[in-house]
This record gives sequence, structure tokens and C-alpha cells, in this order.
Amino acid sequence: MKKPVIICVDDEQTILDSLEIDLLKAFEDKYLIETAESGEEALELLSELLAEQYEVPLVISDHIMPNMKGDRLLRSVHAISPKSLKIMLTGQADLEAVANAINYAKLYRYIPKPWQSDDLKLTVTEAIYRYFQDKQLAEKQIELQEMNQELAKLNRKQAMLISKLHENESRLTQYLEAMPLGVCVLDANGQSFYANQKAREVFGKGTVPHINAEQKAAIYQFYKAGTNQRCPVEELPIMRALRGENVRTEGVEIRTSNKIIPVESWATPIYDSVGEISYAIIAFTDITERKESEAALIQAEEKYRGIFENALEGIFQATPNGHFISVNPALAQIYGYDSPEELIERVNDIQQQLYVKPNRRQEFLALIEQHGTLSEFESQVYRKDGSEIWISEYARTVYDANGKVLYYQGFAEDITLRRQVEVERLRFTNDLEKALVAEEKLNEALSESENRLTQLLEAVPVGIFVVDGSGKPCYINSGGARILGKGLVDDVSVDKFSEVYQAYYAGSNQLYHADRQPVVRALRGEIVRIDDIEIHRWDRIVPIEVWATPIYDERKNIVYAIAAFQDITERQQVEKERGQFTNELEKALAAEEKLTDAYGRFVPHQFLHFLGYESILEVKLGDQIEKEMSVLFSDIRDFTSLSETMTPEENFQFINAYLSRMEPAITENFGFIDKYIGDAIMALFNGSADDAVKAGIAMLEQLNEYNSTRNRPDRTPLQIGIGINTGTLMLGTVGGQSRMDSTVISDAVNLASRVENLTKEYGVSMLITHNTFVQLNKSYDFRLIDRVKVKGKSRMVTVYEVFAADTLELRQKKLETKTMFEQGLVLYNINRFVEAKKLFSACLQINPGDNVAKIYMQRCLKQAIAPA
Repeated sequence: MKKPVIICVDDEQTILDSLEIDLLKAFEDKYLIETAESGEEALELLSELLAEQYEVPLVISDHIMPNMKGDRLLRSVHAISPKSLKIMLTGQADLEAVANAINYAKLYRYIPKPWQSDDLKLTVTEAIYRYFQDKQLAEKQIELQEMNQELAKLNRKQAMLISKLHENESRLTQYLEAMPLGVCVLDANGQSFYANQKAREVFGKGTVPHINAEQKAAIYQFYKAGTNQRCPVEELPIMRALRGENVRTEGVEIRTSNKIIPVESWATPIYDSVGEISYAIIAFTDITERKESEAALIQAEEKYRGIFENALEGIFQATPNGHFISVNPALAQIYGYDSPEELIERVNDIQQQLYVKPNRRQEFLALIEQHGTLSEFESQVYRKDGSEIWISEYARTVYDANGKVLYYQGFAEDITLRRQVEVERLRFTNDLEKALVAEEKLNEALSESENRLTQLLEAVPVGIFVVDGSGKPCYINSGGARILGKGLVDDVSVDKFSEVYQAYYAGSNQLYHADRQPVVRALRGEIVRIDDIEIHRWDRIVPIEVWATPIYDERKNIVYAIAAFQDITERQQVEKERGQFTNELEKALAAEEKLTDAYGRFVPHQFLHFLGYESILEVKLGDQIEKEMSVLFSDIRDFTSLSETMTPEENFQFINAYLSRMEPAITENFGFIDKYIGDAIMALFNGSADDAVKAGIAMLEQLNEYNSTRNRPDRTPLQIGIGINTGTLMLGTVGGQSRMDSTVISDAVNLASRVENLTKEYGVSMLITHNTFVQLNKSYDFRLIDRVKVKGKSRMVTVYEVFAADTLELRQKKLETKTMFEQGLVLYNINRFVEAKKLFSACLQINPGDNVAKIYMQRCLKQAIAPA
């Protein structure tokens, strides 16, 4: 078998020799190392190797070479061998060359000269592994396609047998589909056998085959009534029926994508001829109206009690004890974190916080301690959002001069897709085996369908009454006989039903009119639900709720009418109790609403909602919540000097006039004011970062309008600065037992305040951080200003100017000079100060009022005369 080939390209032989030595030292004779001193020679070498059936997983190329530069060479390599990975190794490539290599040659990695041997080895190892993993994944996808075709053949064969089974079960389906109750059937193994239309409507989905009981509970979203706690599988009524119990309960809720459905359920086992449980059936009905009544009563009780009681979670280096020393952005992205710094800060116990099975970390440590290195170590890990992925780790131990372990370094790869392909292949294999078994069982099912019809109808735990097309009674189940107090009377005509079964209008002594009987109306084609009927038995009066529906044959003729009914005595009692309690709460709730509205002027309603409260009375000291929000700070320029010209009363009048104009700009853009700090405003925005930026623009536009009224000598126009940052905030309450206040604590808040101060330094009206910029969904008039070091931050912060509220003339000039200004900014940051100064000077010729361009002009002049 031919060895894979790594091609190295550089116009300097010494560089090629060094590369070859490092690669041979790292990989010994595992790969062939071929070299070329020009792009043309490299392309000729690549074509010869491919013609001789060699695999070329990797090409490493310099950028600055005669005739053909590295980005052009790698683009040609990609055209000849698109699956080969490309690495650019140079110290002189510009951003345009790297961009060309990424866009047109699919550049895998960029390594600056001079390189570190360990970095080169790790990058080449990762690239070659990536090449062969992609190749293996493509082969597995072909294998899956072949398995899909085989499964399709078996499915067509099964369809013929299923057609016969459907013919014998059509009458069963008619009866069950016509029932106005949800009906589901499980076999003895807990597999879904049947669900009628009503059940599918309630569930929001039909039966899902080939899943176990735990998966069934997750898919159909069963919860304990009135809680956010999943109902344990073993407590589900139909699972209890599979254990031999007869169950009636209202303790289960069904949750779909947009609503919660409380149900009343009846479940019972069905036995075969030898007394073994062969099926379990459950019937259920939506009791939302009843539960809403009960929930309203409970909620009202809890709210009233609250008023009463409360009125006053790439490449890495990691320590043996589970801390990350350093990680690259790719690893942070794998684990779902926004940055390497966030991953390092939040994860302080790798074993417990990242590994789904913590013992895998112990196995990792044992293997690396035994061998010194570790490769293809696959584990399931948690991402920041709690989702689970599969990774493959490669690592080695780094020792100090005394042989003591300093740390482990290596890289991790997301192999979730590969694992999913493997799982899918196993699933298809199992499906094929089950399909063969099912083929044998289908024939057995054909002979059992008729007996099942009778069993299922008798097991339905509500009353069932069936008449034929002429109105003659033909069936009543045992549940119906118990409610009515007598069994089937088959020689009675429909106009005598009320007399025979003593059916009266609810709350009266008047027999229920024969023409209004539910089964009579169903025989006329109506679908009926009534609850104004009661049965006068010898021992008691039973109020009932009745659903009736017609059953049609294949010619659309009514051949049967079926009615289902239940005793609703308990429901009527609950409705009566709800009405009595509602009146007692109205006054207390009204008083609470007035109090909450009054406090809302001091503690924003949005602040209460974030803490999970509706009333100020429910807030407790220490309540807190973490939110992703945008923070806006604004401040009046030179307010101290301005205030010295006014009396205290005039100061208050001025501040209130100013703030009253700024507040609507914030609230109309879905923000709220956290606090006023003298003339300064701190506002929070929970939605899109666009809301904060639009609010800042509106504030500046409102200020322009306000300034139009300040054209007297004693009323000079105002200038304000606005700073916006987006990040994670902690909202909560602080203070003591007798005095507490709402507050927001976060580094993101401090950064927003620092950015507002920068508006004075740069002479602009509004600045936003990179954190806010990347969250924007809409386009604004903006330009990049600088990467600055702000007080309290170790990392540089990128800031942008938003000038959408500038005067039309100034805004047009900034837009006209934007490209020129940003080109000058790039030249300035790569220390080409003379060229940058020319561009900034050109900007000022067009826009003499550009304060930022003036600042950069001064900086370029200082750098030009500074000693080398």
C-alpha cells in the first residue's frame, strides 16, 4: 500500500530542509515528504503523484515566491485536488493573500514564520486526521444508502400483508375513530398499537413506532397535573394497566407545542384467552374547562395568600486537576462558549462540568499517565447550553526539567456527525431485523382482529351506547349499564328511550324530548355534545355529559350511531365552589394592582417581570436573575459648568425638561430606564441590540429638536454622549431589612459607562462596542473608530461610531469619506503612518469637522517624528 504524501513548497532550500527535518522527526516514515522550489514545480509534482495513485492529503506552501505566489498556487492545487488540505507558511502574506487562499483554495490553516516545531506537528497532525476523517465519512454515507434501498424492498413486501390486516380491522377503526374520546392502545411490550383521531388531535401527533416507554413519555410530553415535573413512566395510567390495574385519574397533563391539556383518563388491561395481558387501553377526555376553573381557584388562593403573608457552560492546555490554562477560539466554539476567556472562566472542573460520564476523565488521566500521549479518545460532553455532543481528543503530557507534569496539551474534534452516522447505521440494521419478525406476526394478527373489537369496546371505561341505522339498540357496554342503572333493552323504539332509561332535562322533572336525544340527532347526521341531561335512577340522580356521532358506510350512508357518556357529578360541584371564592378575591386583587402601579414609577415593571414577579409586594431581598441585555449610558457634556449658571430650582426644572424628552425615545424602543444619575441616564434593553441603537438615535434626534428651542444667549444648545454595550447582566435587589433597592451588576455595565466617556475624547455623539455591533440585525450609518484599552479591562475593546443622527451635511460627508477613513485606520494599525496621514488629510479636506480624523492626523504626526 502506497504511503500518503505531504508536499512542501518554498523558494528557499534551507526552509524546505527545515520543514522536511521537522516533519520526518514528528512522523518518522509514516508519510512521504516531497519538496518543490516553485509553484510550477509543485503543480507538476502534484499531477505526477495523483497519476501514480498516491494520496496527497496536505500541501504546505510559502506565499512570497517568484513567478507564482502562494495564494495563486494553492488555488491551482484546489482545482486539481480539491480534497487535499492547504496550509500557508509565511511571514509576509498580507490580508488580501490570506483572504484569497481562504475563499478560492479553502485554506485550512495559516502559520507564521518562524514556526514552532510543536505547533507545526500539531497542525499537520490535525489536518491529516481531518482529511482521512472526511474520506471515511463519505464511505459510510454510501453504505447507508445501500442499506436504505434494502429496507425499502422489505417495506413493499410488508405493505401487501398490512393491506389484508386493514380490511379486517376497518370496522374496529370506524367505531374507535367515531368516538368523541381520545383512545390509545399499547401492546404487552408497551409499544403504541393504535390512537384514534381524537387522541391524535390532543397529542398533536400520531403514534410513534419502535420506541420504548421512556422515549414515549418524552415525545408525548406527559406531566404531573399542575406541575413542571414529568410524570414518571411507571405512573402513567396505561403503564399501570399493563401491570393489571384498572385506573381512573385526573393527575396527568399533555403538553404540545403551544398549550397544556389536562385530561381525565380511564385505563384498563385486556387479557388473551389464557389470561395473560395482551393489550392495555386508555380513554381520555380534555378537561381543560374544568381544570381552568380549578386552576383559577388555586391561583387565586395562592395570590391571596402571597398578599397576606408578604405585605411588608480546538486546542487546549489543561492542568491535571481539571482547569484550562489556555484554549483557542475553535475549542470555545465546540463547547458553545462565546470566547476562550469565557470557557476558561466558567469551567473550573473539567470532569464534572464537561464530561457527561465523569469517569471518562479518570480514564483519560490514567491512559495519558501510562503512555504519555493519547489519541482518538472519544467522549460525550456538555456544551454551554446543556446540549450533548461527541468529541475525540488527542493529547500529550508536558513535563518540567525535573520530570514533573506541568500540563496536558492537545486538541479536540467535534465528531457528533460521525457518531450519528454510526447510530443511524445500527438503527437501520435493527429495523431490518424487526421487519423480518413483523412479517411473521402479521399473519397471526389477521386472525385476532375480530375478537379484539369486542374486547376493546367493553374495556373502554366510559358508557358506550350503539343503535343501528333504524334506531334499534344493538350494544351497551358494562360502564354504560352502571351509569344508566340497567342494561340493553333491544325492543324499544327511539321515541321511548327517555321513558325506559328515565332521562330528564337537568334540574327538572320533564322527560328529555325524544327528538333531542343525542343518538336520534346523530342518526340525522349531527355530531352532538350535551350536558343538560340527567338519569333519574331509583337510588340517585346522575347528571351526565353525552357525545354522539354518526357512523357511515363506504357509500356515505348512516349505518350506526354511537354515544359515549360519563357521570359529571364531581365537575358540577367544582364549578359551584369556584364561583363562591372568586368574589372574595376581586377587592384584594384590585388593591394590589393600584399599589404595583404606584411602585412602578420607582421600580420599573420590567425589572419585576425579570425577577418573576407581578407585584412589588412579592419582591424579597437577594432576588436575582442573569440576562443577556444591552446597556445604554448617556450624559450631558459640560453639565457642571452649565448648572453653575442656574439656581437649584432652575437646575431641577432644566433636568426634568431634558429627561422628560429622552424617556419616550427609550420606552418606545422597548427599553426601560434603570436609574437617573443626575443628568446621566442608564437604560436597559432586553430584546435585540437594534432596540438600544435605535433608542440612542432617537435620543439624539429628540435633542436636535430640543436645541432648536434653545437659541437665546442664555440657553446654549446641549450636547450629549451615548455609549452602548451588550453582554450578560445580573439584575437583583440589594440592601438591608428596612431599605432595599433594585440594581444591575456586571462588567458589561461598567464597559458601557467607559464607552460613553470615550465619546468626549473622540468628539462624537454615540459609540457602540463590538459586542453590540455583532448582535445587530439591521444596517445603520456607522464606521470603525478604534481598538482601545479602557479602565478595568485587560483586553482591547473595539468601538464604532453610529452617526445616523448627525446633521444631513455631516452624515453625507462621513459616508463619503468612510472607505477612505477605514483604509487609513488599517494603514495606521500596521504602522504605515505616512500613507495613513495622507488618507486622513484627504478626509479632512472633504469634512473639516471630522474630529476623529483630526485625532488620527495628530497621532500619525507624532509617530512620524518619534525616534526609531
